[in-house]
Amino acid sequence: KYLRQKIDRDFEKPLIHTVRGAGYLFSEKGR
Repeated sequence: KYLRQKIDRDFEKPLIHTVRGAGYLFSEKGR
């Protein structure tokens, strides 16, 4: 359980960053 928590925490930031980057690209294309 602790290991899973650590993996989720490490994975959370890159995932959020990727989603933000994709959303930014889509909004730029929409202009």
